[in-house]
Amino acid sequence: MSSLPPCSRSPRDLQAASLHGPFTGLGRLVGLVFCVPLLLASAARVTGNELVDMAGARVGSDREQEYKVKAAFLFKFLRYTTWPESAFETSESPVVVLLIGHEDMRAVVERVLIGTRVGKREVKVQSSDKLGDLDGVHALFFVGLERKERRALIRVLRGESILAIGDAENFAEEGGAANFYLKSGKVRFAVNREVVKDASLSISSELLKLAKIVKTQEQEDER
Repeated sequence: MSSLPPCSRSPRDLQAASLHGPFTGLGRLVGLVFCVPLLLASAARVTGNELVDMAGARVGSDREQEYKVKAAFLFKFLRYTTWPESAFETSESPVVVLLIGHEDMRAVVERVLIGTRVGKREVKVQSSDKLGDLDGVHALFFVGLERKERRALIRVLRGESILAIGDAENFAEEGGAANFYLKSGKVRFAVNREVVKDASLSISSELLKLAKIVKTQEQEDER
């Protein structure tokens, strides 16, 4: 099995190889980055160790690779977040994810998320180059919003059970639920637990233990 390239293996074989034998360490991380869709196919079996590996994946200056890792983390946020039942019409209604911003980012993340499920719920992806209607949205991920746009988004989100994750480094401190950032070429993420709680959401400690926990900071008025 070790002679097979990572993406040619079944999800079960890939998972086994990541836990035993030579496909460990750097090889395990490379397999994760370039085989994200295959790993998502067996996401129900992913453990905390795999989350640690994702947090350690180095992305360098490769934007597509970076988006793949962030997309994988985005899926983990979906898996490890609990929404109130009132956020869904039925027990099998889809989890709706809205992608906002750069077209390249949306294309990469959409390819990763399409066809995935969170429990009984299908993950349904919507895509837009700008802010729009958030009706029926459960989670959103954006890239490239200016500060004024982010502040407008935060105002709209108040009282809504929407998990808002940004690619702006201080978005969680501005009042968003979470944001990604790069540290030493690796994807990290920050979570604002107060914002998550105010949105009537809860995130598993399995994911929170990997996060930088932040609080909302007072923002200067825009002039």
